[in-house]
Amino acid sequence: MAELNTAGGQPLPVSPAHLGVTQRRRDAESARRRAESARSGANTVLSHELARMHQYRVDAEISDTERSVRGLVVRGRTSYPQVYAFDPYFLAGASRATLLRSIVGTALLHSEADRAIVQLFDPVLDGLWIAAQHGFHRPLLEFFRWVGTPDGTNATPAGYVSTVAIPDVGASLSLSTADRDVMLAERVRAVQTTPMISTSGRLMGVLSLYYRNADPVMAGEWPLLGALADATAEYLHWHSARDPEADLSYPRPA
Repeated sequence: MAELNTAGGQPLPVSPAHLGVTQRRRDAESARRRAESARSGANTVLSHELARMHQYRVDAEISDTERSVRGLVVRGRTSYPQVYAFDPYFLAGASRATLLRSIVGTALLHSEADRAIVQLFDPVLDGLWIAAQHGFHRPLLEFFRWVGTPDGTNATPAGYVSTVAIPDVGASLSLSTADRDVMLAERVRAVQTTPMISTSGRLMGVLSLYYRNADPVMAGEWPLLGALADATAEYLHWHSARDPEADLSYPRPA
């Protein structure tokens, strides 16, 4: 039997069984520490691998975005460096509501118009519905909430191919009496509508500007309005191709 000295110097007997238990405890503690160390090392490696995989995904997404946003480069945008709505990365990342607010605001800032409406084209129902507006009250908005039949400047939607300008609403023969009355009641004396057509030739909607005075200078506004319409059309086309939920359907009441 082995002996172990006490603090007083007197040897005490220690059984081999006790020594075995002590050694096993030491071995178990050593094994536990080695396991913790191995686990910590494995976690560190895994963390590094996950970070590297995440970076790979980010790089891939950036590369894919850089390739795909080329389709969002608007013709003539270099003529308007101050218009951030033409930035391809803004068009790629902005929500539809944000984009339409930007388009409406930019159009009003750079024109004589004081009110504007963006209507989107529902290809299933073959009509236009108001998706954004500035400056109007309920009567006119309700009247033009959905346009699906030939009616003045809002003629058959699929027939839009170029800007339609009406310099004097009161004297226009192309407007119906109802159209003319609701516009004059809102003090609209002139209007111009620009189609939003994607590069694939698909009608996406229209951008309409409304003027308080008759015979405004419209022609000088056409290049910018055309670029804004192009930007909106490409935005809608680009996002609808990537997100099935980003459709142009008319949000009919439940």
